[in-house]
Amino acid sequence: MNWGMAHKDVALRTHLYWVASEQPASLGIAKEMVTARFRNDRVMLHGNHPQPPAKALTGMVEPADSCGILLGIEGAATFGVG
Repeated sequence: MNWGMAHKDVALRTHLYWVASEQPASLGIAKEMVTARFRNDRVMLHGNHPQPPAKALTGMVEPADSCGILLGIEGAATFGVG
């Protein structure tokens, strides 16, 4: 006998689509993700580099008021610019 997919994920998936469509909510989540990435990068630098440059240890995402600006901050950090 074939059974359909479970209903449990429908409400969660609907909520995720709603959050993604809401600018303040999605920007907040994106800031948290980029901040966590910066934090992890700092841990990796401290553990693997004898004297990491101070510029490489900073990562400010708070001033980002749009996803585009946040993407630029993340990209600049990725390529060591800024």
